Amino acid sequence: MTNKSYLLIIQSTNTTHNIHLSEMKVNGILELIGRDNLPELRAYVAYRTRRCKAQLRSDYDKLLATAQADGRLPDREQLLQLLPAFGRDDAKLRHLLSDLTALLEDFLVCRSLLTDETQRAFQLTKATVGNSDLFSTQLRRARAGSSARALSTDEGLVRYLLTWEELDQRSKAGERTPGGSVMVLKELDSFHTHKRLQLACEAVNASRVLAQPHSLPDMSATLNGIQNGDILGNAYRFAMLSMTGPAEEDSFRALRHLLVSHGRLIHANELRDLYQYVLNYSIRAVNQGRLDHQVELYDTYKYLADSDALITDGVISPWDFKNIVTVSIRVGETAYANGFIDRFARYLPQERRENAVLYNNAHALHASGKHRQALGLLRQVDLDDPFYRLDVRSILMKVYVALDDHEGLFHHLNAFEIFIRRDKQVSETQRRGYLNTIKAVKVVAEYGHDPKRMAKLRTRIDELENFADKGWLVQEVEGRSN
Repeated sequence: MTNKSYLLIIQSTNTTHNIHLSEMKVNGILELIGRDNLPELRAYVAYRTRRCKAQLRSDYDKLLATAQADGRLPDREQLLQLLPAFGRDDAKLRHLLSDLTALLEDFLVCRSLLTDETQRAFQLTKATVGNSDLFSTQLRRARAGSSARALSTDEGLVRYLLTWEELDQRSKAGERTPGGSVMVLKELDSFHTHKRLQLACEAVNASRVLAQPHSLPDMSATLNGIQNGDILGNAYRFAMLSMTGPAEEDSFRALRHLLVSHGRLIHANELRDLYQYVLNYSIRAVNQGRLDHQVELYDTYKYLADSDALITDGVISPWDFKNIVTVSIRVGETAYANGFIDRFARYLPQERRENAVLYNNAHALHASGKHRQALGLLRQVDLDDPFYRLDVRSILMKVYVALDDHEGLFHHLNAFEIFIRRDKQVSETQRRGYLNTIKAVKVVAEYGHDPKRMAKLRTRIDELENFADKGWLVQEVEGRSN
């Protein structure tokens, strides 16, 4: 083979590879747009190409009609069959896909501006910079809209950008006022402070959930700079201090009070995140044996559930679903748990729904004393599901205790302990909590008839904070101590 023929092969391969990349990009954008919006996309492309040649408009529509039917473009060979006028001209096909990509990107931007009121207001203001009267009118409208919308860090960014555009416009008109620069600085500082605290809270919360260390920069200056009337800033400040401060309980209560009093002023997405810090604080407290927080947790979850604040884009998190059922049962509200399952099961993600309903119904049946029915449902739950691999084993343990099935209990506890020690996805905090509980349950099963041994175990439970479902364990031990 000569050098020339070798180069020709490489060139041909690269061309085919480029077509493949172009297809991937088009398909990626089509996936973002969604099949439900493809009829609107076809109309948009037809309008944008109305002055192009009829053949080109027809080619675009053929491609989008195929995408509407199949959800994506066909492969190269099918494309060439779909567009016979191209022959085997890969370069021409690649150019067509590139031009189509540009149209799809424009459509994606247009849709985002139509659906995002904040961005639309800013872009309209920016677009009128060349006309001072129109710019002033649009700036007033944008600021009025921003003031009327709920508080959010994203809204803070828009306020900063609007103030910057105003300063830039005045500078171009020959105005030089220090007040304009000061306003820009104030809006920038406000946005920076809120966004910094928001991200810091996310980082600390994630490190706690995943049991991994975090290395945040010093936040003291940011925390101390929050003004009393700054609702959003104080919400994030209390959230941060509830996870890291010297008076975590006081900060938790301050955050909860602020959200109840002023939550209606905060954007739904950020309000949901802020309530998650409230929930996580109470969950940690319960896991540490501070059982008074079970009522706090139930009250918070019930408020969020009754206001539909837990549903995002028509979906409820399996974690929230399970936690609400669990805490309702722990505070004696099994009837509410059953009603919640019936009401919210349809909002669970389709791929998680069957397991979630099986597990939570089994938990409610166990709480109602229907242990054998609960056992039947628990045996149907997929133990490989990461949402339930610990919880199913935990409820099974309680069912065997309730049924006084010593053989089944010890067999299950030994298997549970091996699982806990081997599963690398279990955090060290969870591992210690479950191992302590398993050890205590073995003592209960073997010496439950001995009140002195039970009293000694009760004292030991008080000495150690970390138990899985400490409230249930204490109840079992105290029932045998008398």
